[in-house]
Amino acid sequence: MTGSPPGRARAGRLHRAALAGTALLTAAATALLPASPAWAHAELKATTPVADSVVAKAPTSVRVTFSEKVSGGGTALRVLDAKGAVRSRPATFAGSSVQAGTPGLPKGRYALVWSVLSSDGHRITSARAFSVGLATPSAAAKTLTMKDAKNRSRPVRLSGDRVGVRTLGLPVNALDGTVSLSHPRIPTALVWQAKGTSARGMLPFPGTYAVTIRVRVSQFDEVVLVGSLTARA
Repeated sequence: MTGSPPGRARAGRLHRAALAGTALLTAAATALLPASPAWAHAELKATTPVADSVVAKAPTSVRVTFSEKVSGGGTALRVLDAKGAVRSRPATFAGSSVQAGTPGLPKGRYALVWSVLSSDGHRITSARAFSVGLATPSAAAKTLTMKDAKNRSRPVRLSGDRVGVRTLGLPVNALDGTVSLSHPRIPTALVWQAKGTSARGMLPFPGTYAVTIRVRVSQFDEVVLVGSLTARA
């Protein structure tokens, strides 16, 4: 039986090694490239009034600003009261912002709800809360029982069981993440930002909220907790 000459075999091995090295370098370079703008979605930059704030004077309009141009119809931005009634005029767009008039807004707590399209066609839907002239009432803290992905009970401390600005004490140390709170009178979930061992936001309306906590605890690990809370008036 005859084999390949030693020189030819050595050359073949070197060629295969060079190809493998080139493939690794290409993959590494590709991973370092910035994401294509075509796949980037518009990100929330600011809301007016500021999310979860208490303002002394009723705003004559509300605004949500994103990182890029957005579009939509007259219902793209709405202000809802505790009964679910719309308290704003049809939305208008100007570049990366959407605005709606709110003349004659009385004292109360409100949900600011939006559903807009980014330039790549991706729909962005979310909600925040604010209060006009109503401070957060005092309330007793309460421990909630949430469930993790393995159906284990995890305690979450709610700073008060009434409406207003509240804090959730998390059972993990979060790099970042969100708390989503769904209420029957709000068509999309309110979102609080989570960091460290807490998340803070406003419960605008009395009633029961379905709660989903989704936080990163390391570069590769995520914790998801689900449960509910009930806020009194």
